[in-house]
Amino acid sequence: MTDKRTLKTLAAIDATGYDLLATVGFDQLSVQAWCTAAHITRPTFYGYYLDKGDWLERQIDVALRQLTPALDAAPVDWPVALTRAAWARRVPLRILLQVHATKLDLTAALTALLVTTLRPQLSGPTAAYRASAAASACVHDLVWLLTEGRNVQVEAQQRERLAALIDAS
Repeated sequence: MTDKRTLKTLAAIDATGYDLLATVGFDQLSVQAWCTAAHITRPTFYGYYLDKGDWLERQIDVALRQLTPALDAAPVDWPVALTRAAWARRVPLRILLQVHATKLDLTAALTALLVTTLRPQLSGPTAAYRASAAASACVHDLVWLLTEGRNVQVEAQQRERLAALIDAS
């Protein structure tokens, strides 16, 4: 069991990281500014993470583990299933989905996961393209739903569009 001080420090690092990502972006984010805002020292930060990229990579891993069970739903239901899975952490996930750092990109990682999951279910000469288009549309829909809120009418339109991409020959 992790002690309360460690949990409090990690929570401060995470909350501050998300606040700074939302305001200054990943490239402009410095560990020194992060530590100052989190009221911790640099050695404390580096005691938990190798660098800011290590922190971001771990956040992306947590997000993917949180979202992966939603892929048990039918592919046409992925936007709604992913939104439900993400809803409790929608603010940090929305921020992570907007960070596009080299090799540290939740949008790209989630899209790749969706393509990998969907591709074996499709056939025909355009299967790879349809899997890629459906995955990109699904991630776009997830970002929209997390930003704008759930809307039954929009979810139905997204489901129809995704079904058309998946079922096309």
